[in-house]
Amino acid sequence: MKKIVVTKIINKYEILLNVGKIDGIRKESKFDVIGKLDDVIDPITHESLGGLPYSKVRLKVKTLYPKMCICEDEQNCDQAEYLKMLSSGIFQANSVKNELNFDIDDYVDQQVDKAIYLNDEVLLLEEEPKRELQSYFPDNNNNNNKTRG
Repeated sequence: MKKIVVTKIINKYEILLNVGKIDGIRKESKFDVIGKLDDVIDPITHESLGGLPYSKVRLKVKTLYPKMCICEDEQNCDQAEYLKMLSSGIFQANSVKNELNFDIDDYVDQQVDKAIYLNDEVLLLEEEPKRELQSYFPDNNNNNNKTRG
């Protein structure tokens, strides 16, 4: 697939990406606008490991065209969606995060730039994000399904 970038900032709520229906994008497609922190230096080899990528915002397709799409923040919803969530009692729970125990002298606080710029790199997310994580780990299901005998 071609490199996806922010092509135009339409207004405070919508941006245009340079991919559309002919690129395999669907109304359900989701994207992350990617930023990168400063280079990370390996403390042993002193080599650059590259910039640490992070997500500036997760986008959903609002309007799909053959060669482009208009996207908005995934958390945006219209009044009907909001009322439906409110009446059903379904709200996304905040995740609980435990702080790591580390030496404060080794901590470097880098400012994360969440602003979106023209030509920012954009990553197309898998339809089922949980599968994304499975690719990092070997398949342990075979070991768990073996019967003991």
